[in-house]
Amino acid sequence: MPQSSALLRYSPRRLSSYLPIAFNVTDLTSASHRGGRQGGESDGGGQPWLFPCGLGLVFSICGRVNVLCEERKRDKGSGDLWTWGSGMQGQLGHGDYSSQASPRKVDAFEQLLLKSPVEKLSQCKAGSVTSACVTTLGRLFMWGRTSDSNASLQSLPKVIETFEEQGIQIVDFAVGDGFTIAVDSKGCVYSWGKSNRGQCGRPNKEVDTKDLWARRQLSDTLEIGRVEGTLAGKQITQLASGRSHSLALAEDGSVFTWGLGQDGQLGLGSRDDVLEPQPMDYLNSLPPPFPPPPQPSPPARVKQVAAGQLFSAAVTTDGRLFTWGSDDYGQLGHGQESRRGLTPKLVRGALQGKRVSAVSCGAYHIGAITEEGEVYVWGYGRDGETGHGEKSDIHIPAQVEALKGQRAVSISCGGGHTAVTTADGSLYMFGRGRDGQLGRGSDIESIAMYRTLPVVVEQFQQLKLSIASVTCGGDHTMAITTPA
Repeated sequence: MPQSSALLRYSPRRLSSYLPIAFNVTDLTSASHRGGRQGGESDGGGQPWLFPCGLGLVFSICGRVNVLCEERKRDKGSGDLWTWGSGMQGQLGHGDYSSQASPRKVDAFEQLLLKSPVEKLSQCKAGSVTSACVTTLGRLFMWGRTSDSNASLQSLPKVIETFEEQGIQIVDFAVGDGFTIAVDSKGCVYSWGKSNRGQCGRPNKEVDTKDLWARRQLSDTLEIGRVEGTLAGKQITQLASGRSHSLALAEDGSVFTWGLGQDGQLGLGSRDDVLEPQPMDYLNSLPPPFPPPPQPSPPARVKQVAAGQLFSAAVTTDGRLFTWGSDDYGQLGHGQESRRGLTPKLVRGALQGKRVSAVSCGAYHIGAITEEGEVYVWGYGRDGETGHGEKSDIHIPAQVEALKGQRAVSISCGGGHTAVTTADGSLYMFGRGRDGQLGRGSDIESIAMYRTLPVVVEQFQQLKLSIASVTCGGDHTMAITTPA
């Protein structure tokens, strides 16, 4: 075949450059006769050839060859990421270090997600000054302050290349202060970043684990590596991290914990640090509920774990909520019986007889949603983040009266603010707003104003967008939208 009959395709490795690579039409025809369905192959019936980068190719085997390249755009508003609040560490992902008082779409993903026409953002999570998202294809992006080093500041999302190069698909992750943990589609856990208190779960075997001084002499920053030990052979499905501790939930409901333990946040009955994953015996053999349910049911197990700065929480399949760790502001929900709880304890009070479906831990406050869609928030409340119309700490669960009549579907607690999404796709926020993290915009009222009652973020309603997921960082907020 003459050289002029060669077609052009585009390299998916560097989408921004669209480097042409020549191949011969005979390669296409032979591939179609083999029935190939890989990226860049036809089905043999004259259908467009699809490439990983989202380009379509139309050709005719007989006669003249025709080529059509087009950009496959995602549905408008579907899977878009919006961020607002403090951006001083680049955590908003807009390519600068300025704050935003109103939600702003992260345009960088318009190019970053061109690798496949079906790739979308599936979930987002935030640390104090770090942001991260994972896609439906398991690619993990991070930005902001991704470690303790000033050199780690990134104002635009960047893919974690180690996972992409090795073909590892991430399904869940958690962002702590200067460290990150992630789990792949096979249930294997990875960690990287700061590990001075064992929060990465990968101890240096050459150093006495009890000698804190010796541990501090080591480099406290780790590259990406597997977390093994007691997690070996376990299918991990969900992760959570606090300031310097981590939690992992396995498919069978068993819970593992490691890292900083000075306030009992590991739930192991002591205040010692733990450098590698340890099973939480209490949660892994839960006592039956009291009073017993009217109908017999299978034994309960943990279905969700969450972590605040220095405390932790877990929700069980029968709707019970357990908390442990620091209780300086009543965030454990036990009436502030003591400064800390070293083992998990059932939260009662207003939640007695309720079935909790989800929990979120902020820095020093906590929020829970029941199966009926009710919202309960308690703990530190001096910035209005409990949503009860006042600036005071709450030591036991209290329902957010202003959200009665709304069916809540998710909640996220941050450094000093709280976000709640409802069944109609609306987003309500309350608490600290000095950096614009409530998303109300300076044209509505002062962004420095605290909101002690829930206020709706009207911008998404005006754009006819629903909130698919939301997460609160230290002083910023992230949300993924879908068309309303």
